[in-house]
Amino acid sequence: MFANLISHLGMANFFIVLTLLVFVHELGHYLAARLCRVKVLAFSIGFGPKIVGFFDRHGTEWKLAWLPLGGFVKMLGEMLPVPREKQRSLDGSINKADLPFAFHKKPVWQRFIIVAAGPLANFLFAFFLLVAMNLGFGIASEPKKSKSSGSVAIEQVMKSSAAEFAGMKVGDQILSMNKLAVQSPNDVIDFMKNANGDKITIGVLRDGKKVTLSVRPNPGESVNGKATYRLGVSFRPLGGAVVFTPTSFTGAVVHGFDQTINLTVQTLDGFKRIFTGQISLNQLGGPVMIAKMSGDVGVAGVYAFFSFMVMLSLNLAIINLFPIPVLDGGHLVLLAIEQVFRKPLPQLLQQGMMMVGMAFLVMLMLAVTVKDIWQLFLQ
Repeated sequence: MFANLISHLGMANFFIVLTLLVFVHELGHYLAARLCRVKVLAFSIGFGPKIVGFFDRHGTEWKLAWLPLGGFVKMLGEMLPVPREKQRSLDGSINKADLPFAFHKKPVWQRFIIVAAGPLANFLFAFFLLVAMNLGFGIASEPKKSKSSGSVAIEQVMKSSAAEFAGMKVGDQILSMNKLAVQSPNDVIDFMKNANGDKITIGVLRDGKKVTLSVRPNPGESVNGKATYRLGVSFRPLGGAVVFTPTSFTGAVVHGFDQTINLTVQTLDGFKRIFTGQISLNQLGGPVMIAKMSGDVGVAGVYAFFSFMVMLSLNLAIINLFPIPVLDGGHLVLLAIEQVFRKPLPQLLQQGMMMVGMAFLVMLMLAVTVKDIWQLFLQ
């Protein structure tokens, strides 16, 4: 089982993707802080004891730490809004010459920019990467689907799935399901939406010969209280490789902007479906699942790897904007409250909110990690 788990983890790709996206995020905070003349004490990729590090001419320590699951930019002063009664004691602990460069001494609008710059950097990174992909590969589009029978080919058969037990193989072309003709993947999807768990007779074309298979689909996650069933295959139309159309620099930029907006809207819709119960929480993934997906897309090719990086960058940006204490979104809410009411929330309340937020994130991370590992063991 352990060998099976390890074989699924694209650890090299995982650390490359994670380190790069964390660096981009923290670089956003760092550059905004420098722009607002805030003294930056440390820029760290990872947590815990440092592996390597150095000080630049501005006195900032740049370091790589042992636990590479995030990072941080440490600035002079207090990051949380500081009540007036606490400012005097805090100011007294800072060298007078450095005090004007402390984070908490800056106006609310500058602190807001510094906090928001991290997620913004991830949005911009996704946009620039999409533009580079459009220039390097061309604009990707799906080819026209064939109208002929057998236009659906099995691309992957999941381990221990109903399809594997029934003898379905990679390369099989689906011709029919219960004698109903299949012409596109959507036909298979629509058929499975109405599946009730009974055996399905599937006609396939294999090596030029027609083969009939009997498949009893596995139960899947329930959707809106309705049981669902799945075969355990992925498929694509014959000749369904993505088509790339060369474009100009202007076309790459315009299309990249449209892609960034559309992918952001799709991601937000996905989170909405999770929060409203339309999508099961079991579909959430943690570091282990990201590592597995990093390995999968690494094998799939450069374009798939870059596309995966774009989606992760957008997800990182959006998640960090959630109004949860500890995340950037939580800090932005506290700053907005300070601006509206002309004073911050009491410090004890802020610290309590941060502790609750941290506990929630830790429990969520543990839960999805355990789920991911369990699913990999089942495979």
